[in-house]
Amino acid sequence: MESIGGYYIGYCVLAGLWITPLSILWFISLCLARRKQDPARVGVAWMKATYPIWNLALGLNLIWSALRIWLYYGEDIYMYTSFSRRSLDRAISHISVMGSFFQHLADILLFVTFVELGSGFLLCQNGGQPTPIRRSNRIAILVWGAVLLVLSIALMGVNHSTIGRSYDASSSAESDNAISDIVSLIRLEGAVTILMWLTSIPVLAFASYVVHKTKNNYALRSSAVLLLVATILDFIRLIISMAINAAVYLGNPARYVVYGTDVDPAVIFVVEPFFNFVFMFVILVLLFCLGIRKSRGLWSSPQSGWNLPMPVAFLPPGQGVPMAAPQQMPMPMPMPMQQPTMQGAQGTQGLPAYLQYHQQQQQQQPQPQPQQVPQGYYYYPQPQQQLPPQQPAPVYQQQQGGAQQQQFNEPKAVAGAQTESVPAPGQQH
Repeated sequence: MESIGGYYIGYCVLAGLWITPLSILWFISLCLARRKQDPARVGVAWMKATYPIWNLALGLNLIWSALRIWLYYGEDIYMYTSFSRRSLDRAISHISVMGSFFQHLADILLFVTFVELGSGFLLCQNGGQPTPIRRSNRIAILVWGAVLLVLSIALMGVNHSTIGRSYDASSSAESDNAISDIVSLIRLEGAVTILMWLTSIPVLAFASYVVHKTKNNYALRSSAVLLLVATILDFIRLIISMAINAAVYLGNPARYVVYGTDVDPAVIFVVEPFFNFVFMFVILVLLFCLGIRKSRGLWSSPQSGWNLPMPVAFLPPGQGVPMAAPQQMPMPMPMPMQQPTMQGAQGTQGLPAYLQYHQQQQQQQPQPQPQQVPQGYYYYPQPQQQLPPQQPAPVYQQQQGGAQQQQFNEPKAVAGAQTESVPAPGQQH
């Protein structure tokens, strides 16, 4: 425990290192006005709310760690039993509780941001039409986020009351009760941490589903991968935090309260905040990139850089007679296709860019071609069978002998010809 002051310094540095760059990104994001039809509008709004909450959590952690450093290195000035030292120690505990609460609140907002951005990708993929799972996903994440928020508020309230009772205990019975309250508090905090990690699993699965749906979309696939990377980092961050908390506190909470932990303080004050603070910074930067990407991804203004590969039209098999021993096979000529540039979007001005892109994709779908094959282009043209014009049937009159039998000669090979019997002139009335 001789180097506990150095661990406090390390924690203070890790907490305060990201406040300034995140504040800059937050102010820049506030200048990004999103249109009403923008598919990223809701997700970016939740992202903008996450930045100040996380910065507030970092600031509170910076304050309590700085006060711990001051108390540690100023131990020869204030006696531990003095009122000022005890009051300051109690204030540090309350500040630490508030820092943990705002961390949980930022995690909840981050979950909602992931789901809303993923729904925005699916909205673009569907041509601006809401998908059937969009409403259900929104309701599910909001309801579950409300449950996590209630648990976080309850944890904060129990934490504050436990700190007050433990510092105000004046007898052994009150001290024992305070120890029992702290044990219950540790278990409740462990349950909230585990629930946060469990929430990251379906969020990660949803991001994977979004990447799968947009893997063939030129304008969305790279941005969707950024969303998936952000959810993976959040999953790793939460599982490491849960594992460290379980090893330090949940193994034997009563023993931890009375005798402390056998875990190295470096794990608590350096390793855990490193994965927590650094990974969260990277996640927020990735979300910021998703919010400002203009050439691809979730955008609200048309772009001029849409260069899609032009498909090459090949003749379907079985529509002609193969060429007889061609000496040189000519290369297939690509079908003329309009490039998806701004000129192609002149008829859709005023629409969001993702709708323009969706309409251009529909216009670029291959149309059925007439069955006309030029000679020398993989196949010779098939001779079409034409029927000769239909001629009237020949009429044969009966002989003058008054015979009743009509003689019909076999008609010539004329398609569609029919025979017909006509009465003799002597039989007409």
